[in-house]
Amino acid sequence: GWWFCYVFYLAGRAFRHKELVRNPARRFCYDAFVAYSSRDERWVVDQLVRNLEDNAPFYRLCIGARDFVGGVAITANIARSVEASRKTICVITRNFTSSNWCNYELQASEG
Repeated sequence: GWWFCYVFYLAGRAFRHKELVRNPARRFCYDAFVAYSSRDERWVVDQLVRNLEDNAPFYRLCIGARDFVGGVAITANIARSVEASRKTICVITRNFTSSNWCNYELQASEG
């Protein structure tokens, strides 16, 4: 349930905090990688991305539909995107919980 997702969130947060302590000069390409089901893409693009990128403080998000590199395996794209992002935002919906790729993104974000 929700607690499972929360545990992954905490684990990823702890890992990234340790990484920043070890290497405070590290720069990220994105403020957050957004893990979501492709079935929820319309809401992600129309609501989440628009509100977070187009309004102060103007976050830079990494979303697969726009930022994944064509011709590269999805697993490599996910790993690259998570590594290049300061945080991960998981859009937890029924579609997300029933998707194997979303589960992989969630696991990858834990660090």
